Amino acid sequence: MLIKGLCDYYDILREKGEVLPDGYSKVKVEYRISITENGKIDDILEFDDETHLYGKQPIAKAIRMPKRTEKSSIDANIIEHKPRYIFGLNLSNEGFTTEDRTNQAKKAHQDFVAKNLEFIEGIDSPVVNAYRKFIENWNPEEETENQYLLSLGNNYSNSYFTFVLSGEPDKLLNEDPQIKEKWKEYYAAKDSVEEAEHTAQCAITGVMAPIARIHGKI
Repeated sequence: MLIKGLCDYYDILREKGEVLPDGYSKVKVEYRISITENGKIDDILEFDDETHLYGKQPIAKAIRMPKRTEKSSIDANIIEHKPRYIFGLNLSNEGFTTEDRTNQAKKAHQDFVAKNLEFIEGIDSPVVNAYRKFIENWNPEEETENQYLLSLGNNYSNSYFTFVLSGEPDKLLNEDPQIKEKWKEYYAAKDSVEEAEHTAQCAITGVMAPIARIHGKI
């Protein structure tokens, strides 16, 4: 059967590392937040500095990150990429502010802090330690005049971000070996719970498998 053949071929590609492994998504990221060992921002880097023209959207790079949430409500991701969650700031015509009608920025940032501190607990690597200090010390209300965020202009709101340690711009936080190992364990445990609750016989392969609660976008 053609569909079964395609399914088998996908498994072959996955074994070769030519498709995304389970638990990951491709995210188009425009900026790397460079942080010092103390968790302070010392630069915000584009993925292609030479092609950037101020006032226009920088070129994004599709990178592999822990699987992203599909929820429309506030739900922070592990190794977050959205600016409102990371920085807790809204950009308006008057500049940056923590205020909005329903406190979305504050709630999003609080969720980001709680989930990411819990996830990286016990991990000890230079970039993760810097990330931890950034999360612990960043106070949105004190950063409304942050020079690095202001330099992004209108690109702030519609860009995605990842983190790097100062002096190591090519070593992304999401590719840290300990982060990847922790995520593998975390996702497997989460997946096994869902599998135990929702399983059925697959119409293509004939094997018992978990039923997807939400199907990925095509």
